[in-house]
Amino acid sequence: MSIGVLIAVATQDFRHRAIWWGWIPLALLCFLLVASSSVSPGTVFQYSLFNLSFLLFQFAILVGWFSLKEKKLVNITDRYIGLGDLLFIIPVTVLFSPAWFILFFTISNLVGLIIYASYMKIKKQNNKSFPLAGWWAICLIATLLTAPLSGIDRYNDLTILNLM
Repeated sequence: MSIGVLIAVATQDFRHRAIWWGWIPLALLCFLLVASSSVSPGTVFQYSLFNLSFLLFQFAILVGWFSLKEKKLVNITDRYIGLGDLLFIIPVTVLFSPAWFILFFTISNLVGLIIYASYMKIKKQNNKSFPLAGWWAICLIATLLTAPLSGIDRYNDLTILNLM
């Protein structure tokens, strides 16, 4: 069911640059079910709080950056990041330990930007609207499908530390 929600989010975001608000609570419910099959509710809650704090920090930096640039307080959801993108990433926080979430967030943003910029250059389009929730959904589908096959535990930060 999680994969179905993610496919719907990606499809909508790529086609319309918007997602239906109902996908957010449905994604949260599905992701909580996935998480609860791997770790305790207390661990999910603890990791989610950390991951949400990381997101708040990231978005505070963005608000600060654009506010300094424009010399006034800027609401980033007006022009820079869609509200659906901000809301969609919240349920994703339950699917990862802190280190894995930071890795997922960073890699999915980089991969999405590189692929989308390349696509726009090839198509010779100058559409500045970026389907962020759609890219996150695609990267999340890849993660959910490959992690069990590769033995990666998305809730164990030691896995990442051992790779370094």
